[in-house]
This record gives sequence, C-alpha cells and structure tokens, in this order.
Amino acid sequence: MIHVNPEAVSKIIQEVADEYILPRFRNLQAGDVAFKIGDDPVTIADKEAEKALSTRLFDLLPGSNLVGEEIFASNQGILNHFSGESPVWIVDPIDGTRNFVRGSPEFGVIVALAERNQTIAGWIYDPTSKEVVTAEKGSGSWFKGQKLKVLPPDKPCQYARRD
Repeated sequence: MIHVNPEAVSKIIQEVADEYILPRFRNLQAGDVAFKIGDDPVTIADKEAEKALSTRLFDLLPGSNLVGEEIFASNQGILNHFSGESPVWIVDPIDGTRNFVRGSPEFGVIVALAERNQTIAGWIYDPTSKEVVTAEKGSGSWFKGQKLKVLPPDKPCQYARRD
C-alpha cells in the first residue's frame, strides 16, 4: 500500500485554500460563477483550487493520477484512471459550492487517495475554521491530533404497540 505523509497533504490543502478559495469567499465578482449542468454552480475558486491541488499532489506523489469534480464535469472518461495501476487522487475543491456562492461558511475541501479501486486515505478541510479531519486505512481517523473513536450504538427505541 502506498503511503503519503498525511500532514504534507493537509498542508497542501490548507495552502491552496488560503491562496485560491478564501480570497474569493464573500468576494465573488460578476462572471466568477458559472453552471456545469442545470443549476450546479462552479466558481473560479473551484477551478483554480482544483488545478493547484492537482499540481501539488502530483509533485507529492509522482506517477499518480487525479479525478477532480471540475475536470469530471467536462471529461467523464477521467474515471478510467481508477482501472489503472497508478494511485488516484480524488478531489472536490469546494464541497458545498452553493453555500460558498451564498457566502455561507458551510463548505469544505475534500481530498482522498485511492489505490487499486480502494480508498486508502482521506482529508476533509474546513477553510473557515482551519480544521482538518484525516483518515488512513489501517490507522484510523484523526482530528486536532487526537484519534477519533466510534461511539457505541444507541439502544433501539422501544415503541409501545397499541392494538
């Protein structure tokens, strides 16, 4: 299994968000928003961030491929990367673009790394709070330096039956 330094990926995501996403948050200009299909918005920040992420992630893991939400909108054939031997970065540069366009802070950056059709690592970054959650196959999930734990399931509700 390929291993990348999770902190290095987090740093790349944070730098790209600081350079390309946050300067446009609540500061979009006329012409900065378009629509992919129907009412699915895409902004200049989405496109610029995805391009910057791809360059930096390729530098971190030479020989890898990338499937990005914005690239996919114009080239569905990019999914063929998943059938190859090379690791594949999966990128949604702004998950919650509608919120981003409205100026609402409920959006984030999602990056995952897949190998042989299995997700082996993932990152979710909130640019407005600067918080990141990471997960790595075999290592668990982490937030603020603490390993996350799965809570035990709640007891099922008991409903009284009325006949």
